[in-house]
Amino acid sequence: MKNFNGKVAVITGAGSGMGQQIAIQLAEKGAAVAVLDINGASAQETAAHINQNGGRAISYVADVADREAVSLLAARIADELGPADILVNNAGILMKSERFDRMPEEMIERLIDINLRGVLHCTRVFLPQLLSRPEASLVNISSLGGLVGLMYQVPYAAAKFAVRGFSEALRMDMIETNLTVTTVYPGPVATNIFINSPAMSREEGLAGQESMMTVKPVPAEKAGHLIIDGIRKRRPKVVIGGQAKAMDILARIAPNTYTKILYKPVKKMMDATDTGAAAR
Repeated sequence: MKNFNGKVAVITGAGSGMGQQIAIQLAEKGAAVAVLDINGASAQETAAHINQNGGRAISYVADVADREAVSLLAARIADELGPADILVNNAGILMKSERFDRMPEEMIERLIDINLRGVLHCTRVFLPQLLSRPEASLVNISSLGGLVGLMYQVPYAAAKFAVRGFSEALRMDMIETNLTVTTVYPGPVATNIFINSPAMSREEGLAGQESMMTVKPVPAEKAGHLIIDGIRKRRPKVVIGGQAKAMDILARIAPNTYTKILYKPVKKMMDATDTGAAAR
């Protein structure tokens, strides 16, 4: 998809971070953008920024875990902006880092609802629109945590590995269609994912954010640029950041031993704060 002018892009979790940057950058390239976020004020801010700078965007409040609500929203977006040419499933949350058997069940369910079921819901709902277009792009944001399983974030890894498998299988499903399926694996990116986590207090979120900054996260603006470049070049896989690239290689060359190799350094990192540090 070399030309974004006149395309309609739907981006979940676009009120901040990578989603916001993808929305802004696609709008700069001529796309009309549906800015989706569960935080209505954040979605409005992103859309206002785009509109004030000569682009076109409409904000929508969206809980991607609610399939019925997403279905109604898809019809509304098609009426107001046109059918989607691009869908970026970016919305996601983190949990407070903890051993799996000590995690609150309700937070595990909420994470799976957003990070996995949200991807499934949005894809199912928007797929007819995407398949009706001359060319279309579906982008699913996995994680470094979808390349290797890291301690204290078991449900997060489960969801992100599932997004990876879903994307790869769907890519084969769609191989004879107009749709390109791209899976993105970001390492640490400078976003507010810790602060925005519903499972963390403000203090815990700030501690996680501070810990993340020690590993030199990729700026959200750069991550957005790399993702859009992946859409433009129809890439099946985009790995963002040195940490993610290293983990990708390690998982492929030492699939049976990487957990032992990583245990001590990862445990030290996770224990550095009360919340630990996690990918993306």
